[in-house]
Amino acid sequence: GTLNHIVETTGEPTPQAAAETEADTLKRIATDYELVGNTSAAVKYHQRRVGLNKSEASYWYDYGMFCYRTGDAAKGDECLEEVLSLVNCGHTQALLALGCRAFGQNEEKSRTFLEECVQKDPSNALATAALTIVLHESGADVPQPSSSSSSSSPSPITPETYDSLATFLLDIRATAFAERLLSTAILEYGGRWEFIINTARLNTFSGRLRWAEDNAQRALDLSFTSPRVWSLFGHIYSLQNNWEEAITSYKKAVELYQESGMKETNEELIKVLLKLGHSWFKM
Repeated sequence: GTLNHIVETTGEPTPQAAAETEADTLKRIATDYELVGNTSAAVKYHQRRVGLNKSEASYWYDYGMFCYRTGDAAKGDECLEEVLSLVNCGHTQALLALGCRAFGQNEEKSRTFLEECVQKDPSNALATAALTIVLHESGADVPQPSSSSSSSSPSPITPETYDSLATFLLDIRATAFAERLLSTAILEYGGRWEFIINTARLNTFSGRLRWAEDNAQRALDLSFTSPRVWSLFGHIYSLQNNWEEAITSYKKAVELYQESGMKETNEELIKVLLKLGHSWFKM
């Protein structure tokens, strides 16, 4: 079939089979179920993985991130708090997520977690950017690099960091923070297609699918050859149960990922292939 042909032409498979542990297998299966929308099955595999070793912080972290992505924010918070209780030195990504999640609700908690994250990992660009915005929002002094100009922006944050942080915020459903961040990014750097994609994602979470589709079209006008844009279209159409258009969009994303020839895109390509197969199944 067409899907089998696409899978066969994606190059070498990801190097997982030979050295895959039971924990790796459970995570991979959970991810596959999540990508095709079978949340209840994915939950079972994450829980089985945590059950292998309840003292393994990474299992709790992965479970928590899954809960955020699938709408169970309370359970996500619970999992990441479990992470911090297990790791004496502090799990920087858990600190980052909980600090961002507290934005707009508990300023002290948000600032404390983000400051601890930056202290433990000064090279963490997302944590530094998030802390900068939190400090700016609270009216606190924002540390400025010695070469900074008199810009009115909170602190020099690159477009790439804005994009990565917005994506992370949306993954953990920190929507208020994401909206604030994207507003700042667009004011500072203009309507780049990466920012518009994340604005579209934000609109899908609020059920504003028409707005999301308009955002995606704007992003497409700016970057017609971006597989991220086409994958986003596929997602929006799938939410509308418009499976024919979803398939067309996902197939275009697959084509563009293949043309890039970059090994870094393999994981994203596999995700799109799974969604494409799911869309065909729905037809």
